[in-house]
Amino acid sequence: MDGKQAIELRFLRIGGQGEVFINNRRVLYVPIDPNHVDLVFSIKLVGMTAKVEEIHISELFPKQ
Repeated sequence: MDGKQAIELRFLRIGGQGEVFINNRRVLYVPIDPNHVDLVFSIKLVGMTAKVEEIHISELFPKQ
């Protein structure tokens, strides 16, 4: 084993909530003020090194 593992992170904003999924499991739910348009997630890794090899950004719902 080389210690490498692929992890899928998904960040979603649906209505008044922000959600973070790791490998299709919801690990964070954050209520969001509907008056804020932008949403930022910050990731901190402790005790490990990560190399991001792919990033895909897509909108689930068109902006209104």
